[in-house]
Amino acid sequence: MNLEKKNEEIIELTEVLEEGPAFAAKNNPGERLSLTPERKKDSLEGLKSQEQKAREATPRVAAEAVYPEIEALKKEVEKIQAQGEELSRRTQSWLESEGKQIVEKIARELFPPMAEKILRQEIEKLKEESRSGEKE
Repeated sequence: MNLEKKNEEIIELTEVLEEGPAFAAKNNPGERLSLTPERKKDSLEGLKSQEQKAREATPRVAAEAVYPEIEALKKEVEKIQAQGEELSRRTQSWLESEGKQIVEKIARELFPPMAEKILRQEIEKLKEESRSGEKE
């Protein structure tokens, strides 16, 4: 009988420990409602401590949460940079071959009319100079 009584006490104590302060407050409503200045101070300090821990942990947690996204973005940036370099190489190659040919073709088409226009202007100037030289 003595053994059964000890087992019951152990079970009751275990339940009290598991339920903690909430259990004690339920069983003693006066305790729950009355906070002494010392208990208020302890509660406030505990709250401040928890807030500080949360402030310290938040950047780490946030960094861990966004790390995969940041790595994915870095890979995308590397792909875009590689594409930009490839485009630059292709553009340079095109300019060296076809681009040069196109510029030469346009020059051949534009220069004769431009040269003709300039030469006509010069011929007109010479004619005017010769007319003014004859009048003198």
